[in-house]
Amino acid sequence: MRVLCCVTTAVSHARALLPVARALACAGHEVLVATTVPLLRVFDGEPFRARADLPPLIPDVSPALAEAGRGAGEDAATLARKVGVRLFAGPHIVEGYHALAAVADRFRPDLVLRGEAEFAAVLLAEDLGVPHVPAPAGSANALPPDYLLVLLNERRRELGRPEWDDLEPLYRHGRLDFMPASYSFAPAHLPDAITCRQPDAVDRAEVLPDWVLALPADRPLVLASFGTVISVLHAQAVDPFTVAVQADTRSALLAVVAALAETDCVGVVATGGLVPADSPVPGNVRLADHVPQPLLLRCAQLFITHGGYNGIRESIAAGVPMAVLPRYGDQFANAARVRELGLGLHVTDGSAGAIAAACRTLLDDAAVTARARLAQRHMLALPPVEDLVPRLERIAAGTGTPVPVGTGAPVP
Repeated sequence: MRVLCCVTTAVSHARALLPVARALACAGHEVLVATTVPLLRVFDGEPFRARADLPPLIPDVSPALAEAGRGAGEDAATLARKVGVRLFAGPHIVEGYHALAAVADRFRPDLVLRGEAEFAAVLLAEDLGVPHVPAPAGSANALPPDYLLVLLNERRRELGRPEWDDLEPLYRHGRLDFMPASYSFAPAHLPDAITCRQPDAVDRAEVLPDWVLALPADRPLVLASFGTVISVLHAQAVDPFTVAVQADTRSALLAVVAALAETDCVGVVATGGLVPADSPVPGNVRLADHVPQPLLLRCAQLFITHGGYNGIRESIAAGVPMAVLPRYGDQFANAARVRELGLGLHVTDGSAGAIAAACRTLLDDAAVTARARLAQRHMLALPPVEDLVPRLERIAAGTGTPVPVGTGAPVP
């Protein structure tokens, strides 16, 4: 079986796709990853080919801002969701579709494994008449379905395709997730997922750096990270909206540093390059451009996060409570779900004092830690990612059936 994988958006999305691609390759299938230059390094050393054949994700989302209209009374979360739709389904995906089609013309896949919001890959699979299955990412979880359908139909008209009546074709062959059904973050309009366990470590060569070993162990370890999407765009020529989001994320990271100074803890802040690692910080805080997040979470007592789905899954896999400060996209819905599940707090006040208060509350709350550990048990009860391989083989052969809505069934 030949499997074409497609991911362009963020390191976290590439890391979500990687374990599935690796499992397929280790089972003897031919795997090719089509990605962008910034994401290519995620696939270094893997038992399959990866090529930077796709254009970088640099859409102009200012039309979405104009359409949403801050004066129209829409809140920040709604505006962020509309901008997210433009990011993933705007006119730029037609260029991605043509680039991907050139790759597929040479590779001739039997199955397309795509990032959840890689809609160019859906168009390609439709051309080829092969199934497509989205890997876990979360980015599509909070995209307003009505607005997403409008933009996807715009792209379909541009390519001379008939319009869709609904979004059912996006998940016609199923979708994958690394989260137990009882802890699902997916909205109600999505079908239940084919589930497996969040891998313990995506980069199998990663280890804790020596400086982590030297951190004091007499206080709780608090890890803070605000994800990879903005850091990937950081080096690109981007539109004013993304520049504004970068500035907002930088300010939030600095507020977290100030909050950790007020907290009896040892803090590690992964900056993604948005704050120089040699910036002056309090004595109990260490800055780093990058940390091996899944490994460090196993040592942590609290995770301060922007609410990206990858980080949330890794935190649950480690049994660590979360303080969630959402910035854009699906993060607002994810923060609300973390609060609903009792796994942490949605911090709506971004001041250092409010963040510090949330940290103290969570570090002192044995009940929230117990709930996080229970969620971890549920995740550990899921089958390993290797169990997805026979299911994907059946889907590619046309003999597999998607998990029906309402079952929440794991891989059989």
